[in-house]
Amino acid sequence: MDSVQKTEQGSYLTLEPGMINSILNNLSRQVQKLVQLGQQPIVLASPFVRLYFRRLSEQSIPGLIVLSYNELDPGVEVQSIGTVSV
Repeated sequence: MDSVQKTEQGSYLTLEPGMINSILNNLSRQVQKLVQLGQQPIVLASPFVRLYFRRLSEQSIPGLIVLSYNELDPGVEVQSIGTVSV
């Protein structure tokens, strides 16, 4: 959230290329782990981060589902398989 910059033209991420690569590599490993288990990978993010994370990930993993916690039905049980970090 600290890397989101707001301007008159809109908001955008200001992450260093090395940090972006680290996030995308970690994400790719987590997605591959789930695909090998026959599971549909879904990323859950805070509502504020969701859009930026989806934009970041869509270039390297097209079609990846990125949801915010607000988009989940309260009755849905969530099982965390991994965490994406830098």
